[in-house]
Amino acid sequence: MISEKLGERAELLEGYREYRRATYVLLYRAVAKEGLLDYLKQPRTLREITNQFGYLPERIGTLRAVVNVLTTLGAVEARPGDDNEDRYVSVRDEPEHVTRPLDVQLLQNAIGQERAETVVYAQQVPEALGYLRGAREGNEFGSGQLARWQSLLEFPYWEFGRRACAEAIATPGGSVVDLACGLGHGVRELSALVGPDGTVLGAELSPDFVALASRDLPANCSIRQADLNNGVAFLEDDSLTGAMMMGAFHFIRDKAGFLADVRRALKPGGKVALGNVVRQTNTFDQAAHDITCSMLTPPVVMATPEQIEKDIADSGLELVDSFEGFGCVGWYEMVRR
Repeated sequence: MISEKLGERAELLEGYREYRRATYVLLYRAVAKEGLLDYLKQPRTLREITNQFGYLPERIGTLRAVVNVLTTLGAVEARPGDDNEDRYVSVRDEPEHVTRPLDVQLLQNAIGQERAETVVYAQQVPEALGYLRGAREGNEFGSGQLARWQSLLEFPYWEFGRRACAEAIATPGGSVVDLACGLGHGVRELSALVGPDGTVLGAELSPDFVALASRDLPANCSIRQADLNNGVAFLEDDSLTGAMMMGAFHFIRDKAGFLADVRRALKPGGKVALGNVVRQTNTFDQAAHDITCSMLTPPVVMATPEQIEKDIADSGLELVDSFEGFGCVGWYEMVRR
């Protein structure tokens, strides 16, 4: 079960939480240096902050997520205004999450040694502030940002989660698909699990990623370009023993319809695993994901855990297991009866 695989790795869970705290600490230090916390000694609206610091008005959603980091840390408080527009005001200097030293070992568990050292000793302005000023563009899935995505896909917590999804759906000789397969890491892992008598298909929106993932593929694998918001019509009825989607379900607009289409392509008893699904919750890591999602193209269509479980039920798939340990990031295992 996917929850057992993920839950048994406590060091990954602890490392993930420390990684999220580390990103908040870096952002806190950057906005303090910029003078934002001093500016919030008086209650300010997001529009006032935008005008004061020269941020792009059209990126106010990212600013809201940045300020939510400060409220999550307890450094800033949101106060409703009579005009239904919140005012934000500084209420505490150097909150506990900021003064407590970062745990390098925990970070290494989750994101690897080199990346952990980069985070701990970072001097650069966080990406979100550059994005607010227009000094950098958002994040897209293309070869121009290959290094960024390659680094993320090699994080230990991401690798372990991807492997858990693959093991949940793959059996020797099976026919499986990795939906939104990115650079093909999951496709190659599935290839080893289904063996030479099985087949693996990867489907990916980005033409750049399709080209990169298709290099030196195992003989039992293939990859095609597809916009999964249009469904999976390229999959035949009752043709698959398993399907997985890692880190991309939050991009799907019609989640129930998409899952119903995947169900159509599964044989009875076929399994589906959804990994790293960003959801709308009130967990500590929510603001970090809100920042990242606000800078992404295509746009994220986030849902609550309750909405996702309803979408699964409406699709005709049966939810057999789920895992909540990574905060606002959820994991789901389903079967077609």
